[in-house]
Formats: sequence, C-alpha cells, structure tokens
Amino acid sequence: IVDLAVVGVAFIAASAALADSSAGRSTGSTGSASTTPTAPSTNAAALQAEVDHQLAITQGGVQAAPNVVSYDNNAVRIAFPLPGQTSALDPMIAQTAGSASPLFSTEGCPWGWSVKWSCFYTGTSFTGTMLEFKDCGYTQYFYPYTSADIWSWVNTKDYAKVEVFGVGGGSQFLWGEGTNAQNSNVGSYDASNAYEFYIYGNGNCEN
Repeated sequence: IVDLAVVGVAFIAASAALADSSAGRSTGSTGSASTTPTAPSTNAAALQAEVDHQLAITQGGVQAAPNVVSYDNNAVRIAFPLPGQTSALDPMIAQTAGSASPLFSTEGCPWGWSVKWSCFYTGTSFTGTMLEFKDCGYTQYFYPYTSADIWSWVNTKDYAKVEVFGVGGGSQFLWGEGTNAQNSNVGSYDASNAYEFYIYGNGNCEN
C-alpha cells in the first residue's frame, strides 16, 4: 500500500510547479499514436511535454492532473512518473484520502472498496508509464494509448480476470492475470507483442 502522505506531497509539489499549465485541456486530434519509452521527467516542464504529447497523439484525452491523461469518462487513465521518479502515482489516490470512498494502491495501481482497476506498465517492476483500465466485457487495446512494450502488470480486481493477446487476437494468447495478482516482468517476447486484452467481469466490471 502506498504512503498517501508521500503521494499527496508529490502531487501538491507537481501541481504548484504546473499551476500555469492548462490542466483540463482536451484534444480533438485524430493523429495516430507513436510513442516510445522515455526517461523519467526531470522537471515540471518535461512532464507537461509528455502530457502534451499524449494529448496530441490520441483522441478524446483530457488532462486530469499534472501527470495524468483521462479518457472515456475516466474509464482509462494514463499516468506518467512525477519528476525525479521512475514509477507513476495517480494523484486521485491522495485526493480521496479521508473521504467516504478512499482509494488505495498496489504498486501505484488504484483500488477502492467499490471500484478497482487493472494496470499495465511500460517498464519492469511497475515502473514507467502506467495504463489504468476500469471497464470490462469487451476487447481493449494498448494502442493508441501507447506503442511502448508492456513489461509488468497489476490486477486489483476481486472478480475480474484478464487475458492479454498479441495482434493475432485469440490465436496469440500471451498471458493471463488472476484476481488480486501482479507480475513484475512478463518477459521480452510478451512485452513486445502485447496488443490487446480482455477483462472478464462476471457481471461486476468495477470489482
């Protein structure tokens, strides 16, 4: 479980540094995604450049926080590491601290009592950009959110298992994810071939 105080301090610092940035901006761009893994941001300007790039290469994204782009009414969130860090922390975890519905995290992947997420990371050991997915029951794709390799994952859901496939779909099964499970390194073949996935919700997508 992440230290909420640490997350809150990091988020507040990043927010202050980016006070003049256009948080909440959206894009109508239809450009195709072409992202590559990058070194962690070293300052607020570099972080904002990552966010701006994410907005530019995808459609329908909204900057929800200094290091987060949200899609599809918050069903998908892309979180970048804060300056000087190698792992991403979603500030919505700290924002809910002390509320009636607090969020916690496992390796940065958010979960609460009523809503849980499946997360994928572009680095081993839950580092790099974190892709967070809430919905289930249909095929979802890593592209266009990123074209980077998917090296590790966390599934915080209690009832929803996950299966990941290559570009061949069902004929190219790569790995399965149990409930409340994680893997810090899927291996180079699976990492470079991950293309789509399916979250099985058993009628309960959010848990």
